[in-house]
Amino acid sequence: MMLLEGTFLALGVGHMRIQWAKYGEPFLSGLCCLQAGFLIWMALADSLLIAYVGYVFLRVSFQVMITVARFENLRFPCPSSDR
Repeated sequence: MMLLEGTFLALGVGHMRIQWAKYGEPFLSGLCCLQAGFLIWMALADSLLIAYVGYVFLRVSFQVMITVARFENLRFPCPSSDR
């Protein structure tokens, strides 16, 4: 289920008209901070439901983050790379 959610969200983010070269790093930084907040919230929560919802959010957001980063790395490789 999380794989499907992550896939659809990554496709949606990939089709957005965002200048990833300009806003990609702040987007990834903000997402990492949001994930850190969810981890702290999950650690302090007493409810298993909160922990499960947080885990689903972490998995889906991580999958989106990695997909966007890989796609941008393949689309705009580093000039010093030989590939």
